[in-house]
Amino acid sequence: MTHIEPQQKKPKYIPVSKWEDYHDWPTIPSLRWMIHNKERNGIGPCIKKVGGRVLVNEEAFFKWVESQSIV
Repeated sequence: MTHIEPQQKKPKYIPVSKWEDYHDWPTIPSLRWMIHNKERNGIGPCIKKVGGRVLVNEEAFFKWVESQSIV
């Protein structure tokens, strides 16, 4: 009998320029501000740069948002 590994869920990467096609928040300018300040806010692991495109790992981003909640 052959052992089959379960498929790992691949992360969904969204180009910053297309973010608002998928989500109402944050706006693209706000997202760009967050990325620009990634050294201070810890969002860096959610971002990938491929060539000239900046991509956001959707799942990692929203986990990061949850970790920022203080209420």
